[in-house]
Amino acid sequence: MFVPKTSLFHSHNLAKKEHLPKMFGLFCWNVYKQTLNKKFEPLMVKLLQENPADLILLQEVKINKDKQHYLIPNYPYVCAPNLETKKNYYGVLNASDVKITEANAILSKIKEPFFKTHKSTLVNLYKLDNQKTLLVVNIHAINFRTNNHYSKELHELFDLLLEYKGPMIVAGDFNNWNRSRTILLQRLVVNLKLRAVALDIFHQKRIKSVFGYSIDNIFYRGLHLIEAKTINTGRFSDHTPLYAKFTSK
Repeated sequence: MFVPKTSLFHSHNLAKKEHLPKMFGLFCWNVYKQTLNKKFEPLMVKLLQENPADLILLQEVKINKDKQHYLIPNYPYVCAPNLETKKNYYGVLNASDVKITEANAILSKIKEPFFKTHKSTLVNLYKLDNQKTLLVVNIHAINFRTNNHYSKELHELFDLLLEYKGPMIVAGDFNNWNRSRTILLQRLVVNLKLRAVALDIFHQKRIKSVFGYSIDNIFYRGLHLIEAKTINTGRFSDHTPLYAKFTSK
């Protein structure tokens, strides 16, 4: 039920830049299915004017199948749906003004209860200014299942990522809302030689947390972190956007 007929789809518009700039911004946000809200586009335009980003990673997007367009002006996107209805797609989405070298969608093998929906992960490759290739992973992890189910799904994903040796960003909503899940995530991150984007106490407290555990994260390697913060959007979503600025090595 609700299983998407397509694993991946692009906006009708193509990015023009060949590679990311030396310094680039990344915006990561669980938008709580608000992308069809008429306030979404002007809000994103304002946020990006204040916080320039070349990569925008969104979770829980909602896209009308008959009216695909720029969700954000001048930012073509690729989407990995985890759910499809008669009118809409739902899933994770990466938007960028930079061309994608490769895009792959991964649908969870385990389904959530109730509506029996999968979760989706989007894996993209982008060229850096130094001729290296950046792997960008946008994840919305399994939620309302046992810790064992969660462990199985995350292990399978991170085992795939072990094959890639270059610069990497893994970000999104990890649903690591208890001690067991958080310890597992930390171990997998260390195994990939990733570092967590560090925030000061003020910004850390603004991240979406469940049972005292922050579930939105950005991990990286092979890059220099210049800046990291949360962005205030009021109550538009139940998650607070994360913003990070990197430079290539």
